[in-house]
Amino acid sequence: NFIVVALLKNKKELQKVELFLNKKYAQLKTAKSFIYTSPDLVSKMFLVKGDPIEVLEQKDNWLRIRYYGNKTIDGWIKKEDVAVE
Repeated sequence: NFIVVALLKNKKELQKVELFLNKKYAQLKTAKSFIYTSPDLVSKMFLVKGDPIEVLEQKDNWLRIRYYGNKTIDGWIKKEDVAVE
C-alpha cells in the first residue's frame, strides 16, 4: 500500500506502472465508504479517505475493487466515493 500511495501522488509514474501491470489504482475521496459484497448487499467493512484501491471493474455507478491491507478485501464500492481519473 505504501508504494501505491506514493504512486498515486505522482500521477506520471502511476500511469507507467498501471500500463506495465495492466491495472488501475485509485484512492477514496470520501471520509468513509462501505464495501458491498455485491452492489445490492452492504457489508460491515469500510474504507476511509486516502485508502488506495485497485479498480478491477466498473459497472454503472459501482466499482469492483481490491484493497490490500492486513488481509486482501474484494468487493464493490460506489463510484462517487473514489477519485478515478
